[in-house]
Amino acid sequence: MSSSNFTIAEFHTLTEISTLTGGILIFLIGKNVTTFVVLLKLLDFASDVALLINIGNTYPDLFFPSCMTLAAPALINLLVVLGVMIQQTQQTNRRDFRDWLRENIIMTTIITILSMVDIVIMKLLVDITKFDPEVRKWLLRVGIFNIIKYMPQIVILVSKYIII
Repeated sequence: MSSSNFTIAEFHTLTEISTLTGGILIFLIGKNVTTFVVLLKLLDFASDVALLINIGNTYPDLFFPSCMTLAAPALINLLVVLGVMIQQTQQTNRRDFRDWLRENIIMTTIITILSMVDIVIMKLLVDITKFDPEVRKWLLRVGIFNIIKYMPQIVILVSKYIII
């Protein structure tokens, strides 16, 4: 059966099941929760993009609004992460943080870029280093805002089962 025969809800359900299965397998093989979380977030983002492509093919009028619900949280995540990093490095009493940042610049850059996908990935960096406690509050606020990106999925799944 080709993917064009799937409804959007079936297609999304299939991608979510494969995402979860892949994440569980990686966790069982590697026994590393951090890898599991990052992989799940990346696979979830991939399934969101797949749903976006499917929406574009099925409902062209919904393609642009759906793109915005994915792009807006990504941009906000990036701006918040960059703001936090700049704020943390400019504090005069944070010499230990700046030294750690210089030593781990590649890992920090990768986590910063991946934080565009989901702000939870930035929490991994916060757990590794000594960020101010305020940073966790900012990440929580941004994480709550990120719920926006799930709105098209909810609307499509609800509209499939409720005739309006």
